[in-house]
Amino acid sequence: MEAKLPQLPITKYTKRDQRNGLSRRLGFSSLDQVAKNKHKIVNEQRIAMKNLKEQTYENKRPSRPKDQRGKHLVGRKLKIDKSWKKDVNKQKKKKKEPANKIPEKSLDDLDKEMEDYFKSEKE
Repeated sequence: MEAKLPQLPITKYTKRDQRNGLSRRLGFSSLDQVAKNKHKIVNEQRIAMKNLKEQTYENKRPSRPKDQRGKHLVGRKLKIDKSWKKDVNKQKKKKKEPANKIPEKSLDDLDKEMEDYFKSEKE
């Protein structure tokens, strides 16, 4: 007995389904036609890019002519830096020291305190 492969139903594809995405987007019915018209496609893309560049250049703000340059600076209130002037009457605020700060003791002072403490305990 020979094993027969199951026959799959043959479906008829429409023209749209026979084309792949690229040829469908470019408006051709097959890849062969895309290959034939390659130069035409490239030329169209080049022209489209050129037009796009021209459009973006048109939307740019035109540069200011020389006579108008600096007009936005005229009449502007300028803050004058007077940090070089020193007011004699004003005194710098002194930094406040923390109130409960214990003065640091040297090691010699600590030794003396310990000796005094032990002497007072012995007596």
